[in-house]
Amino acid sequence: MSIELENRKRAFNKDYFSEDELINTFTPLFECVEYLHSNNIIHGQIHPENIVLIDEEVKLRDWLVELHDNAYYSNSKKENRNKFDDFVALGQILTQYATLRKSPDPFEDREIPTAIESIIDSYSKSFIILLLVLLKRKT
Repeated sequence: MSIELENRKRAFNKDYFSEDELINTFTPLFECVEYLHSNNIIHGQIHPENIVLIDEEVKLRDWLVELHDNAYYSNSKKENRNKFDDFVALGQILTQYATLRKSPDPFEDREIPTAIESIIDSYSKSFIILLLVLLKRKT
């Protein structure tokens, strides 16, 4: 099951994920991406539909295989994907889940301050800083 379905159910019920739920869900994803990068592999296709729950474990699928047109998450249309793109994609998805954003589109740079402000009282300072670091763009 895609975790996107879980996000949509929670958004409908306005049932926010706890910080622990988000950390427990996303830590294995960050570890997976870090492992890939340590072996010089870039996923390049990280978007919500490629994060699934199998036997209560979070898995990242569709490595280097594009089945959906989700260019906005990891710049999947870019010729030169890099490690930074994978982490920005995870940051986008984590922020989407923390804010219960229903839209499949990622946050535009101008939307990030409003999104973070909407959840600043719901999560710890260190969690908010993590989101801001992950969403930082190359200049």
